Amino acid sequence: MRAPHLHLSAASGARALAKLLPLLMAQLWAAEAVLLPQNDTRLDPEAYGAPCARGSQPWQVSLFNGLSFHCAGVLVDQSWVLTAAHCGNKPLWARVGDDHLLLLQGEQLRRTTRSFVHPKYHQGSGPILPRRTDEHDLMLLKL
Repeated sequence: MRAPHLHLSAASGARALAKLLPLLMAQLWAAEAVLLPQNDTRLDPEAYGAPCARGSQPWQVSLFNGLSFHCAGVLVDQSWVLTAAHCGNKPLWARVGDDHLLLLQGEQLRRTTRSFVHPKYHQGSGPILPRRTDEHDLMLLKL
């Protein structure tokens, strides 16, 4: 005996989505109300990201693994970027002076050639989830 198959047409899928959408929106609204209290000063857009004027952040570096954004860093010298050790020490592409992740606007594109992880950083790993400490989570990248 063959297992019954469920056939959905585009119309039935759209109807099902239309019925579920209000429920999903209500859940998102409730989660936002619980997780993001309105009086939480830590959610200041200046601290958590807001648009900046083009070219106003020449020290800002976006690190990419291929075409995917991987981590952020800060230029501390012409050839050195300070970032987090948990970003890993594989070669990355650095967009120096990046002020918009989705647009290329004349930033310098450089390849990282060496990495130096803080000697006291402990990445660690566990059987289920990676375990690491945030202490000494520093890495220098040579461009």
